[in-house]
Parts: sequence; C-alpha cells; structure tokens
Amino acid sequence: MLKIHSFSRTALYLLVLVFIISCGQADSAHPVKKPKVNLLSNGSFEDPLSTGWGTGQYASDRPTWWNSGKCKSVASRDNKVRRSGSHSLRITNLTGHGPHLFGTTNQKVTIIPNQLYRITLSARAENLTKGALSIVVNDNWKLRPLTLPEGTYDWREFSAEFMMPKNRAEFRILIENKGTVWLDDLKLEALSIEERAPGSDETVLSASQKHFLEELGEPDVFSIIFSGPDRIETWIYHKHYVTISFKNGAFQKESFNVEPLPKSPKRQSVGISPVAIHAFLSPADLEVLVGARPLEVHRETIDGTGIDVYLFPRGISATFTTDGHLLTLMAYAY
Repeated sequence: MLKIHSFSRTALYLLVLVFIISCGQADSAHPVKKPKVNLLSNGSFEDPLSTGWGTGQYASDRPTWWNSGKCKSVASRDNKVRRSGSHSLRITNLTGHGPHLFGTTNQKVTIIPNQLYRITLSARAENLTKGALSIVVNDNWKLRPLTLPEGTYDWREFSAEFMMPKNRAEFRILIENKGTVWLDDLKLEALSIEERAPGSDETVLSASQKHFLEELGEPDVFSIIFSGPDRIETWIYHKHYVTISFKNGAFQKESFNVEPLPKSPKRQSVGISPVAIHAFLSPADLEVLVGARPLEVHRETIDGTGIDVYLFPRGISATFTTDGHLLTLMAYAY
C-alpha cells in the first residue's frame, strides 16, 4: 500500500491548484447561475428575415436567403404553421443533392473560444430527404452540430452542442436536398460542462478526448479542476512521454515529457476514468466509485475558505467545498 506521506504530497498539489483558482475567481466554488441568453437575433422569425439573418459570411453581395448554382430553394415566414408566436420559417427545396447546390442564410455571432454552446430548435418536416437541412457554425462549413432527420413529422425539438477555438460563429441554416421544413424557436446558448447531461453519472467526451483514449488508452495520471463553469483536465501518459490538456473537452495543448515514470513491477491501474468524474460528484459518490473509504479526511483553510481534502487508496485525492461541491480531483497509477 502507498504510504500516507505520498498522498499528502498529492493533496498539497491539489490544494495549491485550489488556491490559484480561489485567488483568480473568488466565487468559483459557488458560481451564480445567470439566466440563459439567446445569442441569435430573430430566432423565432417574428420579424422579417432580414432582421438578424443575412448578416454573416457573404452578406455583402447576396440576399438574405440565397441559392448556389441552380438550386431552387425558397424561404419565407409562415403565419399559419408555427410552433410558437405568430410566425415560423418555411424552407422548401426542389433540387436534389449535388455539388454546390444549396440554399442558405446565416448570422454572425460573437462567442467565447472553447466555451460549450447548445443549439436548440423546433422543426416540422414534409418529405424531407436525407441530410437535407443542417445547422453549420464555422466559416468553412465543416462543423455541423445538427442535421435534421429525413421523413415527414410534426413539430419536434432538436438540440446539439459544440465548442470552437474561435471568438465568432457563423450560424448558418443550410438546405442541400429536397423537401420542406418549418423552423421555429432557434436558440444558441452558452452552458457549463455539467449541463451537457444534467444528472448524468458520466461526462460526455469530446471528439478530441475520444481520439486520445482510442489511441493511447486510459491515462496513467489525470487531474480535473472545476473552476466556475469550466472543467480543466490534464492527462499524462508516462509510457508515451506525453501530457495532454483540455478545457471543457476542447484540446488545448500536447507536450512531451523529458523523463518517463520510474519503472515499478508493482505499478497498478488507477482504477477510475476521467469519464466517470463530473461536477455533481459528492464525497459519498466518490467512495462508491473508488470502491473504498478514504484513508484520511482533513480540512484546510486557504485564503479564509475551508477546503475538505479526501485521500483515497490507489493514488486518488480530491478536494471539496465544505458543503460537498467537488473542486479538484487527481488520480495516478503507482
């Protein structure tokens, strides 16, 4: 069994991280939830389409709704079929899928780099073909968080999430195949990492994190810091000499370690995955996850704030606020 003083060094490391966070964000342990703000203008189409839409990429030389090539699509406000309010947006496309055949409009939206955002909308469809309507959010049109299913259906709500390393999104409605669709109540809202799946026992992995897990497996060491709305992670792979950092799931940095972990014939797996750690994890939940009671629990005071430190077997240490909110967790194989 690992000796207690080794755990203490880990706890000290975690406490230093908490101290840094508390200095930079005094309210990070108890972030105030602000009302959601819809970043889209005229997302319910109560005003003419020219209000808000047609303001982004290519806005200077095209109409609000425009077609590429010989695409025959039209978009107009509908005051008879709507999900809420007095109007929806009806889009009909008579042209099948083909190169550079599409109809579109978009609006430029200022966002925070690497912040998690959620798109929600209501849609109704008639004979919508596969891949016909997508929501695009970047300027090269490759990031498409949401594509409506094919078919005929009454009003349904759809949602999708995305993050970008840029400070601007080109929120685009794009139709590329045949069919008719009505859209209403479009929203784009910032949200915290734990809001991906409220009440879930697992964190939703980003594409970057899935890639590293598939390529390298579970990390030998990982640390997670919950700072306000942010989840900051560091994964260390000793046998690959690499350290990887993420913020809210988005890849931040990859660095190569000079020294590998010293060889040990008794080295064990840490036994838990970063996927299992979420902001709502309580000390009791962590006990269940680790499968053991803590070897030590003590309270430290940093900058006048009480922090509870939990030291578990298998190199797992965590800090919580005095009312049980998870601040940091570190786990390492030994």
